Amino acid sequence: MKYADCYSSNLKRYLDGNQISTNSLANKSKISQKTIWVVQAGKSVPTVNTVQQISKALDIDGRVMLGKELTFDQLKKTKKIGKILDLLPDLSSDNLNSVLSICQAFVAK
Repeated sequence: MKYADCYSSNLKRYLDGNQISTNSLANKSKISQKTIWVVQAGKSVPTVNTVQQISKALDIDGRVMLGKELTFDQLKKTKKIGKILDLLPDLSSDNLNSVLSICQAFVAK
């Protein structure tokens, strides 16, 4: 699945789950309702600027939404996941291996 497809699917799921209309998001993000609609429908690849503006308006992390299709519960946690992603480049290889092991242990439960 392509990044844009994941983002479109995740955006639609997030808006539907929170009962947010494209009109409401357009007003809050200052992006046209048409742009939001075509991105959500998967008919257009969003620009980085569009992803950033939508993310800011919804208080989510667009980078996480690009990676794979997420459940609604996972989508609600994207901001926290993004904060963790921001810290990872500063870790040593050993630290990253430890973080990976811990994450795998939690997911396996």
